[in-house]
Amino acid sequence: MLSRGQGLLFLVGGYLAVAAPAHAGNDDEILVGNQASMTAGAVSAVVDDSSATWYNPAGLGAVDADQIDVNGSCYTLRSYSAPGFITSTTGETHAASVTEFVSMPTQIAYVRQLAENLTLGLGYFVPQASNLILRESLFLEQNGLASGWQLTLSQVRVQHTGALALGFALSPHVRMGVSLVGTYQEDTQAVSIVGLQGPVDAEVEGTQQVAVFSTLLATGTQVGMEVGMGLQIELGPRWRLGLTARTPRLQFYQATELSGATALASTLGEAGINGAIIEPDETRIDVDMTRAGRVGAALAWRGVHGDWLALELDGQPGVSSAPAEVDRRLVINARLGGYHRLTETLALGAGLFTDRSPDEPARDPISAYGDFYGATLGLEYSDRHQLAPGERGDSISFSTTLALRYAFSDATLNDLKVDPNDIANFAAERGQLLVHELTLYVGAGVSF
Repeated sequence: MLSRGQGLLFLVGGYLAVAAPAHAGNDDEILVGNQASMTAGAVSAVVDDSSATWYNPAGLGAVDADQIDVNGSCYTLRSYSAPGFITSTTGETHAASVTEFVSMPTQIAYVRQLAENLTLGLGYFVPQASNLILRESLFLEQNGLASGWQLTLSQVRVQHTGALALGFALSPHVRMGVSLVGTYQEDTQAVSIVGLQGPVDAEVEGTQQVAVFSTLLATGTQVGMEVGMGLQIELGPRWRLGLTARTPRLQFYQATELSGATALASTLGEAGINGAIIEPDETRIDVDMTRAGRVGAALAWRGVHGDWLALELDGQPGVSSAPAEVDRRLVINARLGGYHRLTETLALGAGLFTDRSPDEPARDPISAYGDFYGATLGLEYSDRHQLAPGERGDSISFSTTLALRYAFSDATLNDLKVDPNDIANFAAERGQLLVHELTLYVGAGVSF
């Protein structure tokens, strides 16, 4: 007599693979680097600071001074709203609204010239992060019965990325670079569903009282690696071409810990209580492809005083891997950004971007997918000081960057559909999820 309870448990287990509400889809959920945060990430053709380690390693070939970006932190506020988050088969709905706040360092990078035309870049980046808690309920009364459901979902997710890159100046007009990028991702998700049903009048005898409870806690760890390549080509005095490519991301370690329980109790049930408990942990050390690769092309115009305007396209092929639980489709994104020096010490940056999701739509309840569109705006203050004769460099420069990023998504959410005639029966119904993201980026750097 465990089939009904086990079915609920495994349904909840299915949530956890895709339960997170929609986030930016193009693996650039958080922009890293000072100029990239100001200009929507449209920097692969022009980048010549430590963030080249991430965006285009060829840009390291243009670095003429050692650099340290000692502090790149972001503070992200996300707002989610779903008008039909829980829907009853009898027509009642309950809307959901939740706010998420994420704060963390996004970049720590170091650049050093090894030779006149050879530069080394080392970087730590956080391109994705989430910290979400959601609690919603729906209560009904009909035909003398009171029914209620409550769903609680929480997720903590972060991707740590380390990169080692080399940039070469092949000539005054051509630069190339290569990078080795390693990723470490942690994801913890917890979900619980409680359903209760009983007579409105507790004094009525012979009426069935039913309670269903299911909970699941999952933690996952993934380790992967990919190789990046890039070119920057001077097409003329004012025009520059940037080309980038990343190999498929290979995941060679995955560990999953899963624990949960479900119970279905009825005052008139034949067995009284039906239940199940699972604790299937899994560790796999093999090679899976979690992303088929990534290619980009950018064209930039550069002014005489360091101003620039750049447009770039970025594409990711589709990939499907059942062992790695990955199903991604072909997606192309665009970024447009500009940088203008207002004075010798103050610069303004702005940009527009698309962040379309490569994830295939899922059919499970509480799963979401959507495309993001947004803009950035930022200011950079830099101050250069001359050094005494005999020092390794002739000057040292300090910079501080403040940037805002806003993104919006009119996403699709598979709402949770419940049935007052069978409180343990859950299904998915196509609904809407509106997401607003506002990020403040604070960065500081020094070059010498």
